[in-house]
Amino acid sequence: MSEEKELSPLEQKKAERDKKAAEFKAAREAQELIDLTAIMDLETEHGHESMTVLDVPFTPGFPVKIAARLPLPQEIKRYRARVRGKDPDAIAAAEEVADVALIYPDKTTFDAMCAARTGIKAPLGVAALKLASAKSESEGKD
Repeated sequence: MSEEKELSPLEQKKAERDKKAAEFKAAREAQELIDLTAIMDLETEHGHESMTVLDVPFTPGFPVKIAARLPLPQEIKRYRARVRGKDPDAIAAAEEVADVALIYPDKTTFDAMCAARTGIKAPLGVAALKLASAKSESEGKD
């Protein structure tokens, strides 16, 4: 006969925390499945090497992945003008690239994500610019 031992208050709290962590993990994985499905379609449309995907911390109700396409030459020119001009602001310039090159999620969702998770916009712009840099180097451009 096995008697179940009553959990101490600490053990109860740990069990409660573990349950919430498992629920959080399941929600994150469900969102990641949605994101990967959308990103695979975008890779077909834009080309796997012409886009970049970043993982972001999970916030319930938002994607866990964000994606940007290769910036167009005029978008790169605008970025360079912003960082070389009077009162250069590299962060704002990178955020502008993220705004124009964003392909996942939609702009409304991305703006809400940026409000909930400050600091995700500039890294997406920088990642998109790295695509352009690598493309330029491979083509022998600057």
